[in-house]
Amino acid sequence: PVSVTGSGTYATPDGATPTTPGTYYWVASYSGDANNSPVSSGCADEPVTVAAIAVLPEKAESGSATPTGPAECVSRSTQVYITGHQIATATFYVDGRRMKTVAKADRRGRYGIKLNGRKLRYGAHRIKVVVVFTATSETRPVTLHMAVVRCRPAVPRFTG
Repeated sequence: PVSVTGSGTYATPDGATPTTPGTYYWVASYSGDANNSPVSSGCADEPVTVAAIAVLPEKAESGSATPTGPAECVSRSTQVYITGHQIATATFYVDGRRMKTVAKADRRGRYGIKLNGRKLRYGAHRIKVVVVFTATSETRPVTLHMAVVRCRPAVPRFTG
């Protein structure tokens, strides 16, 4: 639920993280007030289709760092990394657990870690990257967020 205090755009405070690709339906409802009647959208009025997308980047508030990861569900190993300018270190956390601090970019200019998809549970996993910039950049550290999704393999069902 989101409290509405006037005209404007409103969003859920925590958002939603689907764990599998598919079509999800939002229902918008307004309880009404002294001047407006209650109203609700129908079940199929607000469809959102989620493809096999696994990276949900969050905009950096300052600094120059961009998160990147797999564009589909993870099943084997995959790389999650950041790119940017004047990066001193990038510390990666998976589901709140510190994994590694990277202080040197690879030959492609990426600071990253490799995740073993087989060691991840099925569902969404939150990746947090704390980026510290060089002293000459005058940029404060930033925290970037993304998610990696390990989908269950398709299981054929036979009918007939």
